[in-house]
Amino acid sequence: MARFSPIETLTSVDLFCGAGGITEGFRQAGFNCLYGNDINSHAVQTFAANHPHAIADNRPIDDVDASSLRKQLGLRRGELTALVGGPPCQGFSINAPERFTQDPRNSLFKHYLDFLDEFQPKTLLFENVPGMLSLAEGRIFEQITDQIAQRGYQLSVQILFAAHYGVPQERWRLIIMGSAEGNAPVPPEPTHAATGRANFRGGNTMTFKIPPLHRSFLHPVVTVQDALGDLPRLKMGEGAEELEYTMEPHSTYAKVMRKDSDRVYNHYAARLATQNIERLKHLRPGGSWRDLPIELLPKGMKLAHRSDHTKRYGRLKNDGLA
Repeated sequence: MARFSPIETLTSVDLFCGAGGITEGFRQAGFNCLYGNDINSHAVQTFAANHPHAIADNRPIDDVDASSLRKQLGLRRGELTALVGGPPCQGFSINAPERFTQDPRNSLFKHYLDFLDEFQPKTLLFENVPGMLSLAEGRIFEQITDQIAQRGYQLSVQILFAAHYGVPQERWRLIIMGSAEGNAPVPPEPTHAATGRANFRGGNTMTFKIPPLHRSFLHPVVTVQDALGDLPRLKMGEGAEELEYTMEPHSTYAKVMRKDSDRVYNHYAARLATQNIERLKHLRPGGSWRDLPIELLPKGMKLAHRSDHTKRYGRLKNDGLA
């Protein structure tokens, strides 16, 4: 890996970087990512393609020595602007949460703390699912924030809704931000007038509520139609790794996604079994398995309660969110 000289700009390091979504947001905000790490090789290839100036490191985080990396990047402690990432939390034990940083299954978050200790960044961002708030009655979340706060960071915590920021998707994420200098960072206010059902712990107190009168000052919600409406139409079983667009981008979102390309990649329509083709005929936009005649339901669902399996055989609404 190449050595970086200190860079006189906003800098970031992305742990558990995946395909680079968080780093892309930071790039758009003016940050220069120096390094990203993930164990998934395909994700790291995508990260490298979108962030060619960053070191893209495909190996277990256990094999990365934070001290050696900091020196390789040419950074002094406290010089990095932001450490970002979302450590997977599958290993957190609900039976012994007080030992979660020592449990070998939970070493991924411990590595995040190791990087905090070594780099001592000015700010941090930690991302995870809202379910962390209810895991072990919230004790896991409390210990995570306590561990970070003990290192001198002023924290803010918010559950953000992706559709509030122009993403055509009903996706919620728990965001912890911290600052070692002054007050805690302020979460960004919504830019788009989207609505979603926050049916989880913290949904009533930790999410943004947009007053009706305020909606007229925001951008309209980006819908499924805005995102997908310009894709080439395919019959069942059709598709190719590379296809030409057959129409001009029909929305601002579609134009941004094309990035001046006249081609769409890996665009396929699945080949379905005869019984699923018959089921599709009964699904209305926004509908689900409840639209199906009982004789078309899979055997295991014929005795299901109407409140069960809420996502089975779901169909998107053009004017709604994915």
